[in-house]
Amino acid sequence: MKPRIDDPQDATDDESSGFDDIEHVEPLQNSTIKQLKCEVKEYEERMNLKGESVMKEIEERHAVDEKVEGQDYAMKSYKRFSRDGELESSRLEIQSPYLKDTLRTAIEHYPGVSLRGDTIILHGPLRCIFHYRKELEGYRQKVGDRYAKLHIHLLLRFMGKELRSSIRGYEANVGASISNPAIEYKDLWMVFLPVIQRLRQRHIARGRKFCALKGHHHRSYTGRAFAVSDKWDEREDDLPRPPLPPGAPYSKYKVDSVTVNSRIVVDCKTFGESKSPNRVWLNDRKPLWTKPDEEEINTLSDDDLMICDFQIPGFSLFDKKWCFFAVDFIKDVEFNDTAFQQLLLPKNHKNLVHALVKNHGSDDFDDLIKGKGKGLVFVLHGAPGVGKTFTAESIADDVGKPLYVVNSGELGVRPYEVEMHLNSALRLATHWGAIVLIDEADVFLEQRTIHDLTRNCLVSLFLRILEYYEGILFLTTNRLTSFDLAFKSRIHLALKYTPLDHHRRKELWKLFIGRSTKETSQVWDEAILDDLARVDINGRQIKNSVRTASTLARSMNTVLAKEHIDIVLGTIESFEADLNEDTQDVVA
Repeated sequence: MKPRIDDPQDATDDESSGFDDIEHVEPLQNSTIKQLKCEVKEYEERMNLKGESVMKEIEERHAVDEKVEGQDYAMKSYKRFSRDGELESSRLEIQSPYLKDTLRTAIEHYPGVSLRGDTIILHGPLRCIFHYRKELEGYRQKVGDRYAKLHIHLLLRFMGKELRSSIRGYEANVGASISNPAIEYKDLWMVFLPVIQRLRQRHIARGRKFCALKGHHHRSYTGRAFAVSDKWDEREDDLPRPPLPPGAPYSKYKVDSVTVNSRIVVDCKTFGESKSPNRVWLNDRKPLWTKPDEEEINTLSDDDLMICDFQIPGFSLFDKKWCFFAVDFIKDVEFNDTAFQQLLLPKNHKNLVHALVKNHGSDDFDDLIKGKGKGLVFVLHGAPGVGKTFTAESIADDVGKPLYVVNSGELGVRPYEVEMHLNSALRLATHWGAIVLIDEADVFLEQRTIHDLTRNCLVSLFLRILEYYEGILFLTTNRLTSFDLAFKSRIHLALKYTPLDHHRRKELWKLFIGRSTKETSQVWDEAILDDLARVDINGRQIKNSVRTASTLARSMNTVLAKEHIDIVLGTIESFEADLNEDTQDVVA
């Protein structure tokens, strides 16, 4: 029988022993059994006045049937004490065939205990017997042999005597407490079976992982997390909150449970700086805590590692939120090292982008004014769906850097909001060595006029921030004609993305279809790809068409075929026709 973990509320004995299928057990027919006294003989090894170890018999007897006589004992207990009278070690030798048969049937396996051999030896506290007390009692009630019942009762009674103090605490604080169970640390083993050693090893491994995340690290995460907002939680203290480290200065912030499926940056220090309230020290006394050094972290014991927090603060790059992430769900990033090679961009342009990004920060060149001119700014301009955003995404994966995407709408519309949010994003990106992508940055790049002072302020603000930014920044825009000339001197490389021609559309169809089906070479010949490439749509539309067609094919329990894509392209052409018609009606 496999061991089970008891609910703390089920600490008392009941009839649910796990041996309901045993109606009758035949008594053991062995003539030597009746020669064993149903008794525990105890021995103690102590130091005498000469400092010598002396083994003595204890006169106190533990018997359940005085009529059962024999030459030897069912069990023998040995205890060794130190010079100071402290218990150093103990063991229980089980000789009774009744008990050996019972333990092998009821327990089968217990880590660290051998249930085979002529004598079963239990070292230390009788944890094995305590954890299986219900199973043993159930076996005793079902077994038909009177002597077996007596021997099992003797074992359970001796276990109760040896663990009397711990059992009292367990029953008082765990068994009888429904709303708030508790137990002393030294008796924690009573709640968990040794099978939970696997849980211990898992917690130790999680503790090592937690310590390895010291500093800031780019990782991947899929699972639930607790997002910490900038607003205080107005709820009363007795209301439940998501679990956060107690006493933390940010524990009163509003916390929401969210699902995160994106890349993250684990950074405890920056999280604490961004969420801890500003403090004013009234004297010169330093805080009591000190920063642990590397050697101290590397020498943590297994017990220290076990109590490391199960969650760690970090930043979700997709959700733009500080969260507490479960350490178990944090994984290494699987970079797509082929994405940049698949980018449909002239080879010399790709080489230039790669060289600039790869070697950024490797030289000591600086502006005449310290802190200026160390940034790297790209402007990618062209029609929608031609690869501007994909350029930033693919080069970030190629060089192994985080990508911090900022949409202009997230920054706000008022100059002070834009400055605050943009400075915050760029500061984090610089600290993490991330590449920043500001998508649809037209509002910041547009030519200033004398009629719109707010937009003029935004453009001037953006120009000043670019001047002092030290990281890598990609800007995408669809409207180069309204470009403010003051940006020309701030841009290190501007790339034009022309509309897709027939050849590039064909390559994109081949690429996306190849990702969605393994039968490209058998079904999708050049003629079919040429036919698809004749439809004048952009790269994003091609990707969405293949994805939609693949979903349609799966719903029909078939492989992706051209007719599925034709259905999707038909809806696109119909929408384009309706859009053009409505536009003409508005103009008219």
